[in-house]
Amino acid sequence: MALSDIWGIGGKLSKRLEAIGYKTAWDLSKANPQEIRKGFSILVENTVRELRGEVRLSWDDHRPAKKEIYSSRSFGERVTCKDELRRSLIGHAEAVARKLRKQGSLTKALTVFASNSPHDDDRVYSKQIVVKMEVPSCDSRLISNRVSQALEKIYKPGVRFYKSGVLGIFPSKVT
Repeated sequence: MALSDIWGIGGKLSKRLEAIGYKTAWDLSKANPQEIRKGFSILVENTVRELRGEVRLSWDDHRPAKKEIYSSRSFGERVTCKDELRRSLIGHAEAVARKLRKQGSLTKALTVFASNSPHDDDRVYSKQIVVKMEVPSCDSRLISNRVSQALEKIYKPGVRFYKSGVLGIFPSKVT
């Protein structure tokens, strides 16, 4: 394989490597990684090590758990009906619960919010409620229930809601 065909080794770098005797990926795999690092960079050293079969970076091993799990959306049309706002928030609650389960986390608290648009002629209305979970959870039913309870404090008749969402905060890993 040509040096320029190796991921991360571009045209300029392959010319520099060829100038010091490395013509193929096989040649580069036989290079001394420390010497390559001195002459080039840690990235090229890692490439040499990977060509030798060493795993240098595994994305799955280094991806930290998210500290906030978020779901929100603007409505296509303004929402004034309490049941429509409830359906939207429950949908966000289910999305947050699904993301928590996928990450292997539990949430200790939720932020539930809804607002109208600051660009409308109406007076700006934006309300958010922090809801603590009695027990950390990723259960859609429990999270949806808590979000539904928060709706009672958020909904205001006459407001033309533009956006709603749910944020799972302080997630912790399932043990």
